Amino acid sequence: MQYELLQSYESVADPAATVLMGRARFTVLTASLVRMEYAQGAFEDRPTLAFVNRKTPVPPFTQAVTNGTLILTTDALKLTYTPGRGGFSTAAAFVVEPVGASTFEPWSYGRTSLGDAGNLRGTFRTLDETWNVTLACAAHRFEPGRHCEAGLVSKSGWALVDDTAVPCLGEDDWWADAAGKMLRNADEEDLYLFAHSRRYRDALRDFRLVGGAVPMLPRHNLGVWFTRWYDWSAQDAAHLVAEYERHGLPLDVVVLDMNWHQKFSWTGYSFDKNLWPLAHESLGRIKARGITLAANLHDDAGVNAWETAYPAMCKALGRDPAAREKLVTDFASKAYMFALEDLVLQPLEAAAFDFFWIDWQQGEFVHGTGQDPRWKMNPTIITDKLRATDAIRRCRQQGVCTNKRGVTFARFGGLGNHRYQHGFSGDVLGLTWANMAYQTYFSATAANVAYGYWSHDIMGPAHDPELTVRWVQVGAFSGVMRSHDRGLSAGACAGWGLDAGNCAVVDVTRLPWAWREAAREALVMREELLPYLYTGNRLAFETGLSFLRPMYYDFPEEDGAYPADMDARLGQDPSTRQYMLGDDVLVAPVTSSSGCASAAAEPCGLAGQEVWVPPGRWVEAHSGAEVEGPRLLRGQFHAEEVPRYVRAGAVLPTLHLKGAAASLVGVAARQYTDLVFTIYPGAASGSGVVYEDDAVSYDYLSGKYAWTTLNYTRTGDSVKVTIATAGAYAALPAQRRYTVRFVNSMPVAKTSAGSAWYDGAAVTAAVTVDGVAVASGASLDVAFEAGGAALAGAKGWMRKAELAKRALNEARANPNEASVAKDNALSQLASLPQLLTHAAAAGDAAGFGATAASVATNITAAIAQITPIATASHRSACVAKNGQDAVMPLRAAGYENGITAADAGACCDVCSKEAKCVAYVFDTTGSKMCYVLSVVGGIKAADNRILGTPKSFTRAQYALDLLLSATE
Repeated sequence: MQYELLQSYESVADPAATVLMGRARFTVLTASLVRMEYAQGAFEDRPTLAFVNRKTPVPPFTQAVTNGTLILTTDALKLTYTPGRGGFSTAAAFVVEPVGASTFEPWSYGRTSLGDAGNLRGTFRTLDETWNVTLACAAHRFEPGRHCEAGLVSKSGWALVDDTAVPCLGEDDWWADAAGKMLRNADEEDLYLFAHSRRYRDALRDFRLVGGAVPMLPRHNLGVWFTRWYDWSAQDAAHLVAEYERHGLPLDVVVLDMNWHQKFSWTGYSFDKNLWPLAHESLGRIKARGITLAANLHDDAGVNAWETAYPAMCKALGRDPAAREKLVTDFASKAYMFALEDLVLQPLEAAAFDFFWIDWQQGEFVHGTGQDPRWKMNPTIITDKLRATDAIRRCRQQGVCTNKRGVTFARFGGLGNHRYQHGFSGDVLGLTWANMAYQTYFSATAANVAYGYWSHDIMGPAHDPELTVRWVQVGAFSGVMRSHDRGLSAGACAGWGLDAGNCAVVDVTRLPWAWREAAREALVMREELLPYLYTGNRLAFETGLSFLRPMYYDFPEEDGAYPADMDARLGQDPSTRQYMLGDDVLVAPVTSSSGCASAAAEPCGLAGQEVWVPPGRWVEAHSGAEVEGPRLLRGQFHAEEVPRYVRAGAVLPTLHLKGAAASLVGVAARQYTDLVFTIYPGAASGSGVVYEDDAVSYDYLSGKYAWTTLNYTRTGDSVKVTIATAGAYAALPAQRRYTVRFVNSMPVAKTSAGSAWYDGAAVTAAVTVDGVAVASGASLDVAFEAGGAALAGAKGWMRKAELAKRALNEARANPNEASVAKDNALSQLASLPQLLTHAAAAGDAAGFGATAASVATNITAAIAQITPIATASHRSACVAKNGQDAVMPLRAAGYENGITAADAGACCDVCSKEAKCVAYVFDTTGSKMCYVLSVVGGIKAADNRILGTPKSFTRAQYALDLLLSATE
């Protein structure tokens, strides 16, 4: 291979790894991975799009031929093969069985991953115009344009890849000959068997060995993105950056959709001078803020005479520019494609753009592609390959070296596309809860083919800010966080004057205040996690294992870690919704509504959701509660809460951003000068690591990087902490600040270095050490106050009390407004964070302990205090909704025993004369509600229906729900 990421790729296997048997060749690539070929002539040794390296270290194996049967044995498998007539045959003995500790189901020729019920699925090209469909490739076998790939892992313990129809790569890593004909595999059959049992991590590591490494994304690309299909001008883009800064929002990548170029067609490579008269100057100012820039491309219509680079393209292709004939796209022509990359796109890269978004939707078999029955030769994978490797090719081929990492952002083109990250999943079909939920499953499952960086359009409908916020939260804990709108944020949906319109929301600054704050919190958490995410980026490069992955990679023997159903309700139950983010964080994003009025200006209900907690001890990040698994946890989550569970004893590295004076624009471009390590309770010792490099270049391939490791050991009420950095690179800071945080901890009594402080709201002690020489590291001996107060969960209780108090205050219903008695538990509970912080700062260990102990008693008292208020609201609430979803609370009484048809009719009579009207009345226990659908002219008793758990429209019930959820 000439232009791939690693020059060490060698497609010809070590002869010592190969075994010949008649017209069959078997190559032992690892103890659990075997290549199996059948050819009439020479065997295929060229690389393919899927497999680029076959010269792997030869594992120990034995071979013997007895009575015409080959038996090949490694430490993990035994292959038995008896040649038959013609090619491989199901009639001949051709079986692979487990050996030793291996436990996979025996594989026999004829069995495929498409037919394997245990296969854990992979991914496909795009979600364009797609509802929540199965990822079973057998269901899509008549849709080759999906490029569906089965998973390399299976509960059956084996996975089979058929590489026969995949284009080979020849000179210049090109997939066609001079005539544009696909380079076809010389083998009649070319199969790879992954027989790893349930050692799923090993399967991905072996795929990385033969399929190539996942390149490291620039660190900016793991930050916060914004793009919008909109006729942006230079002033619009500058205004966006200013608005993000004004609202304290992080922003690292700005992508210009297709409107940036001239509008003669969807294809364009030259700036629209009406919008960007001084494009390079305008974009240069944005880049100076540390923002990465990208541009949308559709490569369908070729290079036309109006393009700036048209004369240069004509000269390269031997065409007459005076003829002004379109240069038709030809993906099979090396001359055309290299000229497009070097003469049209490279000047744009040099002047403005860091990478391109390939928004290809024009067909997967056009312009010279589709020469194989499975469309493995397709425009998606070749443009992905070119734009991810252009920088390497130009350097090695032309001597034009920038050392800048090549990046492409596009749809998935088939196995091997993991070398050309990251993925654009296409235009979401509808802004629904189910579609959002599906994306969590879709993203995690792609790890099964090493494709770990799917990016989805993050936006939401104007009438449902709750869905918008939850979608932002999903993005914040995904491979890529990209706000984008495919056209729903403008157009006929836009209102005028007093009509607010009904357009989709892509810019979170336009959300109502409370929802905007919840979205902001999620985006800031994303940015804070950059050291953890970027370290995961490095580990994915080293191992092939995506940092966002399904639960079964970490818990392969637990039934709860596997999808209960891989064909339905995907993303809507714990088994397909939650995933691991790295080794230490379980994410279970909320993917269902609270059931509250969707257009509410602020959160008014809690979303109920189940979370499967794996074996071991875990800390719920938003509440501080400590949970022992395995168990199924039923939680009620506020709009600002993203259910995350951190492995007990883990150390998470983050940035210090909350309360930071500096702008959050361009944070991902900065080196780490203020690192935070958070130590979670539950282990006597532990460690955490941070990987660092210059964030943008290929220097990481030549050892120019650093690893910073924190180790800790607990002894009684003391913890010894060491922080050390190994390695170096030019931009590594000489000094920085370290903060070590201890969750659910008593205050620090003494520290050997730095200054100690306490965050009462987070129930977390901390020590900050300034001016640490990175090369020397730091060592801390930290002693904590004795007492061991029960602090687990206190963070969540106090925060829920604060939210409950706020809800009651808005209704003038907080008991504290009528009485300042000392036993006002809710107000006291909401104020305890300040008292904890004060007691810790004063060195008052006894006062701290007493305050901490009062959390549990206050939560119980607060619930008792609020329950009568909430219950009273059940007896007097009759809420009517007309056809326009205008909620109208009515004063009513006498509904303690339910609601009759006549009662419902009375409610509906007050509605405006719409065709439909809904009435809700709660019984005294709050356990049921009656729902009545009425049409003009009256209501029938048969229309009464019992729906189950109520979703109250009262602030009192909301406040009570908050407090009760904190105790679950």
